[in-house]
Amino acid sequence: MKNGPEVKSLEVIPAAMKRVDAIHKAFVEAGGTALSECEKKTDLLESMPNDIREQLQWRSATPESYEKFRGYVRG
Repeated sequence: MKNGPEVKSLEVIPAAMKRVDAIHKAFVEAGGTALSECEKKTDLLESMPNDIREQLQWRSATPESYEKFRGYVRG
């Protein structure tokens, strides 16, 4: 997924994460290939504001699952 929902403030992060997940699910249901854990983390990371993205970049490179990364982002 490219050009997903852009997060403009901390308050909308939970809603944006739900939207990213819904887009991934719809893509697979429409016959697309499921994204890897790394691709999912990258999509979520790229939707974040620059200052948050920079703080999360190191975490996205770890071998943890997308669900754990998502939980960390949610706080």
